[in-house]
Amino acid sequence: MKEAMKAGDRLRTDALRFMRSALHNRAIEFKKKILDDAQALPVLMTLAKQRGESIEMFKKSNRQDLVDKETKELAILKGYLPAAASSEEIIKAIDAAVAELGPNMGPIMKKVTAAFAGRADGKTISNLVKDRL
Repeated sequence: MKEAMKAGDRLRTDALRFMRSALHNRAIEFKKKILDDAQALPVLMTLAKQRGESIEMFKKSNRQDLVDKETKELAILKGYLPAAASSEEIIKAIDAAVAELGPNMGPIMKKVTAAFAGRADGKTISNLVKDRL
């Protein structure tokens, strides 16, 4: 954050401050001083998802200035998230789960979602599971 402040990068500074604030609020909820990765990752994923939803809303409202701002903030947030899993990886895991658990969506979703925590969105996994079943 100091580097962004020194460079005068207002957008990056604001995005990092917002991210830091969300992590601090979650730490207060858990009554901890510092969150571990497993607790911080869902917070960052939520922030990224919110940015994506905001982008869609601003596009519908024809607010290109806000779309650009949110897109840049989303790119900054994604820099702190693990690399997203490809559809092929998820499909392989779904096929393995179907072979192991049978064609039952609930247990398959639980297993695959746990395997790709932080790397894939639940909605994406759900759509791929529905396609495979």
